Amino acid sequence: MLGYLDTLIGFAVVMLVISILITVLTQMVSALINHRGSNLKWGITTLLSNIDAKQFPVLSKNADTVAQALLTHCLVSDSWFSGNKVARTLGRIRPIGVLFRRFQLATAIRPGEFTAILQYLSSTTFAEDKELAADIAKMLGLADPGAAIENQEKKAQQAADRLQSWFSSMMDRVSQKFAMYMRIWTVAFACCFAFGLGLNTMSLIADLYSNSALRNSLAAAADQVLTSATQVLDAKNSLAARYAASMQQALAGAGINPAPQLPPNLSTPDDFAQWVQQNVPLAQRTDVMNRFNNLAVASSRVAIQNSYLEANTLATLVAKSGFKTLDFQWPWKRNWSWANLIGVLASVGLLSLGAPFWFNILKSLTSLRSVVAEKELAESASAAG
Repeated sequence: MLGYLDTLIGFAVVMLVISILITVLTQMVSALINHRGSNLKWGITTLLSNIDAKQFPVLSKNADTVAQALLTHCLVSDSWFSGNKVARTLGRIRPIGVLFRRFQLATAIRPGEFTAILQYLSSTTFAEDKELAADIAKMLGLADPGAAIENQEKKAQQAADRLQSWFSSMMDRVSQKFAMYMRIWTVAFACCFAFGLGLNTMSLIADLYSNSALRNSLAAAADQVLTSATQVLDAKNSLAARYAASMQQALAGAGINPAPQLPPNLSTPDDFAQWVQQNVPLAQRTDVMNRFNNLAVASSRVAIQNSYLEANTLATLVAKSGFKTLDFQWPWKRNWSWANLIGVLASVGLLSLGAPFWFNILKSLTSLRSVVAEKELAESASAAG
C-alpha cells in the first residue's frame, strides 16, 4: 500500500515542480511583453471604435492612434520607457520599435485621467487634425460656444455618464481578456514541458512504481518541496497581496487617515484603480494613484524575482532526487507511438490544472502517508507478536 502511495507522491512532486516553473514563466512573459498594457490598449481602442461610429467617424477610424497616444502620455504611463528620451529614440528603430511601444503603454488608467488626457490631446497632439479633434471634443461633450450654458452643462454630464458606463464595462472585458491570455500561456508552457521532456504520464507512473530508489527519493523530498512551494503560492506573496500592500502604503503616503478598507477581491492594477475612483476623495486620487503605480511596479518585479529563485530551488531538489526537470530533448530522438502521444497529452492536461491544484494534492497525500505508514507498522508489529 505504501509503495502505491509513494508512487502517487512522487508523481505529484514532479507535477507540482513543473507547474510552478510554468507559473513563474507565465508571470515573466506577461511582464516582459507588457500584457496588461497591450490588453488595456485593446480595450481603449475597442471603446473608441465602437462608442458611436456614426456620430464620431474620424475618431472611430483613428482609435488605435488615439489609444496609443493616450496610454503613452507621461501623466498616465507608469513605464520608464514612456518619458525617457533614450527609450523614445530606440522606439523609432525598426524592428525593436514595436516592442518599445508596447513597453511604453500604461498598465492602468482611471476614468478621470481618460477624459482629461483625451481633452489635452485634442488641443495639442491632434490639434492639426481638426476633424479628429472635433470628434474627441464632441464625444467628451465639451462646451459649444453657440449653445446656452444650461445645454452645455447637460451635454457634458450626459457625455460623462455615457463614457463612465462604457469605460467600466470595457475595463471588465480587459480583465477577462488578460486572464484568458494567462491561461493560454499556461497551456502553451505545459505543452513545451510535456513534449520537450517527453513527459508521458503513464510511463512516469510506471517508472516510479518499478524504480524504488527514484520513488523513495521523490517521496522523501516532498516535505521540502511543499515548504518551498508555499513561498511561491502563499497568498501573502501573490501579486494581488503585493498590490494591496502597495495601495495601503500609497494611502498612508497621501495622508488618508483612516484609510478605507480594501476589499479582498481586488487582484489587478485596474481593480485598484477603479476602487480608488470610488473610495478616495477627488483631490487626493492623483497623488494616491501615482504613489500606487510606482510601488506596484517595484513590488511586481520583486515578486517575479522571488518566484524565480524559489522555482530554481524546487528544480534543484527534484534533480537531486534523480528526476531531471529541465532535461529537454528533441522529440524525434525518441520512438514515438500513439500511446506515447496520448500519455504526453495527458501530461499537458494535468499540468494545465495549475500549481495550486498539485500543491493541495501533494499536501493531502503526504498527510495520508503518515497515517498509512503508522497503520502498516502497527499491522507488522501485530503479525510479529
